[in-house]
Amino acid sequence: MKLEPMVITTTTTYQGVNRAGNHLFSQKTNTQPWSMKFSGELPEGAGDFGFEITLQDISGSAGELVYRPDGLPVQINQAQELRAMMTFNITGEEAGSVSMAMRMKIASKLQAE
Repeated sequence: MKLEPMVITTTTTYQGVNRAGNHLFSQKTNTQPWSMKFSGELPEGAGDFGFEITLQDISGSAGELVYRPDGLPVQINQAQELRAMMTFNITGEEAGSVSMAMRMKIASKLQAE
């Protein structure tokens, strides 16, 4: 099995104070492409197989954070998009290949009442 380390970088930037006196921050998270590979042999010499998962086109999470002067959150908005590709290969007598692409969008919002 070969597994690459996943590198995630998050940067939070202070934007100042809004009219209500709340502190504003912007947040950006970037993730480098990542992959996992696994290979082996099928029983009784039927061939080899391989499995690979690749996470690519990971658009970083973008967010807006608003905190009261006492440090409690007022509102947090975040969005992220991800595309993953999975491939399964078999060689030899039972040769074949399957690939599947997945796309995911995630949005979250925290609102204080």
